[in-house]
Amino acid sequence: MASQSSSRSSLPDPLERLVGHFVSAKRALASTTQVWRANEIVTTARASLEENAILRAKNAFIHQSLQQQLDSLRAVQYGIEQVGQDAQSDLKTTVAAVDAAHTRLQQTLSSLRDTIVAPSLQPHDAAPKTLHSFVDEAPISDLSNAIRQNIDNYKEASAVLSETVDGFSGSLDAIERLLSSPSTPDGLAKIKGHSDGESESPVPRLYRSLETHATEMAESLQSLVKHYDLCVTAIKHTEGGGEAARQAAEAQSKKSRMDGGDGAGSANVSVGSLQTDAPPLPMTDEERQEMMHVLDSDAAEVDDVVGEITEHSAAMEQQLAQIMHHVQCLESEYTDLRQGFKLIANVCAETPGCVSASGDFLTRWEEEKLSIQEKMEELEGLSEFYEGFLGAYDGLILEVARRRKVRERMLKIAKEAEGKIQKLYHDDVKEREAFRADHGEYLPSDIWSGLEHAPTKLEIRAGADDDGSIPELSKGLIDAAAKRMKTSL
Repeated sequence: MASQSSSRSSLPDPLERLVGHFVSAKRALASTTQVWRANEIVTTARASLEENAILRAKNAFIHQSLQQQLDSLRAVQYGIEQVGQDAQSDLKTTVAAVDAAHTRLQQTLSSLRDTIVAPSLQPHDAAPKTLHSFVDEAPISDLSNAIRQNIDNYKEASAVLSETVDGFSGSLDAIERLLSSPSTPDGLAKIKGHSDGESESPVPRLYRSLETHATEMAESLQSLVKHYDLCVTAIKHTEGGGEAARQAAEAQSKKSRMDGGDGAGSANVSVGSLQTDAPPLPMTDEERQEMMHVLDSDAAEVDDVVGEITEHSAAMEQQLAQIMHHVQCLESEYTDLRQGFKLIANVCAETPGCVSASGDFLTRWEEEKLSIQEKMEELEGLSEFYEGFLGAYDGLILEVARRRKVRERMLKIAKEAEGKIQKLYHDDVKEREAFRADHGEYLPSDIWSGLEHAPTKLEIRAGADDDGSIPELSKGLIDAAAKRMKTSL
């Protein structure tokens, strides 16, 4: 060992520098394993690139098929919902009409409550009454309750339909979430309708980058090999170069073992090629000097080249991981999309029931609407009847006033006629007495049986069906009734 150390220390500077270049160049060739790994990465990435294209095509096709079926099922959902919305709108219109009819009836009933029956039309001992006293509200209450029941029946049917639609919609929402929540970053582009083009997938770009890295690593390794070959050539053309290189290699191997290596790694340096190769060709001093100049220049870049290969290798490992992750995401997306077919099948099985439920609801609503309309017509009939009752009461007031006026005229005429009859009677009596005085003694009594009869005595009196009970109404009451009658015409 001492003899080796003394020989190393006695090496001239050019030889020592050359041996250092040789050892560094030999050690740099350990980058060959990284280049081999780069080749493996490119091969693996190429297979992933093909799998990426296949999976993307499958996923795009399945996605499009699911989207088309989802659109069709959404149309069914919207149709069912439209049935419910139309019925709801129809109900609002119907209820508004019912409310209008009910309000009209209540206003009429309120008018009946406010209209007091003239006391003179009632018996003297009767309690005060209004026109509402003659109204039976039981039919009105029955109609209102029946309409409320119709509306409750509609709400019950609507709740059943809403529950059916919600379940149907929930199933479609689950499918839509599956389609709109892709497992890959480029899945959003597919949903937006841009499923073609490499720009949507990072794999082709990453693969091209891997190829670039691998090419540059190969070129860098080739430059290292050329530098190593030049080092070997220089050592062969230098006296004592082979022995110096052998000693340096042994020292480097010993150091590697002391640092914890096994002495057999790629970082170990051997000089087998220096011992087995043929003798070098002759070289002039000028050529050797130029060669040494090139070696010195290249040696300064060896570490940088090795570092670049290491950086390329790390970048390739990272990009391969990205490619593998992306392909795994595509596989996961493919699994999810296949699950979407099962969900679609389940929803399709539910569709006939949902359509049937909407038909049942529509039939039920038509029945309830018809029933409501019939009851609304009854409400309107009651309104018209009680409005007629109000008008009839005003007519009654005017009729009572008319009858009383006619009776008063009749009594006046009867009184005048009675006076004239009495006068005629008395005049007849006087004329008969004068006749008997002038001619009575000359006429036999049996010549005419009526000769001695008294004059006919007539009386004017009311018929047996006239009890004379026509009440007297106030002028204000009669005028108000006449005004209302005139306004209603």
